[in-house]
Amino acid sequence: MSSRYGSGFAESIRLFRTGGEEARLPPIHILADDYEVLADIVCRSESATPGVALLWRELQRAEILDTDQPPGGLIHLNSTVRYTDLVNPRPQTVRLIGSAVHARPRRGLSVASPVGAALIGLQVGDRFPWMAAGNRMRMLRVERVETDPFEVARREAARAADRRRLIKELLSAR
Repeated sequence: MSSRYGSGFAESIRLFRTGGEEARLPPIHILADDYEVLADIVCRSESATPGVALLWRELQRAEILDTDQPPGGLIHLNSTVRYTDLVNPRPQTVRLIGSAVHARPRRGLSVASPVGAALIGLQVGDRFPWMAAGNRMRMLRVERVETDPFEVARREAARAADRRRLIKELLSAR
């Protein structure tokens, strides 16, 4: 099994089967703005689907980054991700979206889906193992992350609008 999936795969399965999955999970980093959106998705979910439950577990262990610019290679909302499912080796390229809907508009993948929840906060080269429905082992490896060039501009415009709104509120309070 090690030769087909990589040297860490068999060890990850062993850790999962013995209950030691936390020992092999890669660290995750979430942008502060994304954290708010992701927490809203979890809180507004009508049921604890497998994807929402995984997203909640990941948010609980995440390091929150208070930055305007996502670090290179970090998976965040609206980034395009190329990953490989190591159990059933086939590369996929998707855009990670914040919608709670599991539909795939233009290759979009909801962060509330199990794979979307597994990917958020990872970096290029990370491997993420988890037990999926039916007690099936899944492991994803992140190959590439691309940021939408317009996403940075949208984030900056939203922050500027928030600052203008705050200034307007402060001036009207006089």
